[in-house]
Amino acid sequence: MYTVIVLSILCNGKSITESVVRTTDMSLWRMLKRSKNHSSLFMNNGELIIVRQNYSEEDISMFCNILKPIADKKSDTQVYIGVSDSAEGFGKLASAYEQAYAAMYTGRIKGHRCEFYRDIGIMKLIFGVKDRNILKSFAEENLGVLHRLDKEKNTDYSEILRKYLELNGSVLEVASQTGVHRNTVNYKIKAIREILGREFDDYTKNMLMLAYLIEDMLDIYDLNGGN
Repeated sequence: MYTVIVLSILCNGKSITESVVRTTDMSLWRMLKRSKNHSSLFMNNGELIIVRQNYSEEDISMFCNILKPIADKKSDTQVYIGVSDSAEGFGKLASAYEQAYAAMYTGRIKGHRCEFYRDIGIMKLIFGVKDRNILKSFAEENLGVLHRLDKEKNTDYSEILRKYLELNGSVLEVASQTGVHRNTVNYKIKAIREILGREFDDYTKNMLMLAYLIEDMLDIYDLNGGN
C-alpha cells in the first residue's frame, strides 16, 4: 500500500517549499528512515512530493511537527499538507497523486494545515472534473451576474450572498459577521433574489454554494500557475 503526500510552503503567496526543504532535509530524512517502510521524495511545480509505503497516522503527525515551527515563525508563512488515500500498487499511484493535490488545495482554501483526501467531501467531485471549462461555465451561470454588478456598481452582493449561504440563511448571523444592519442584509438578499431571478429553496442554495466552492478551486489553480 502506498500513500502520496504533497507539501506546499508559501510565503506571501509564493512557494518557498524547495528552499525550506533543503534546510530541514536531514530532519525529514531522519523521520522517514526511522521506519523500515520505503519512501521516495521529489520536487514538482514548487511542491515536495512524498510517496510513502504503509504510512501511519503517527508518521503524518511527526511530519507536521517537524514543519510546525516554520509556519509559527512568521505570520506570512503557511504550510499545507495533502494526504491521499492508500493506493494498492504502483498502478494506482497516479490517482493517489491527484488525490493528494486535491487535499492540499482544499487545505489552502479552508486554511487547514493538514488535509486528508478522505475528509474533503464535495471537493472530491469538484476536483474530479477534468474539464475546467465546465466548472468555469457552471460558476459563471450561477454567480457571473452578481460579480459583474458588484464590479460595475461597487456593491457587495457576492460577499453577502456567500455569508448568507455559509450561515444557513441566518440574517442575524450575517449582520453580526459583516457589521451590516439586519434590515440592510434583508434588503440585499431580496435584491439578490430579484437579480438572479430565483427563490432560495434548498436546491438553489446548494447550487450557489457549489459555484462558490468551484470559484475557490479555480482561484487556487490560477494562483498556482494553472497547475
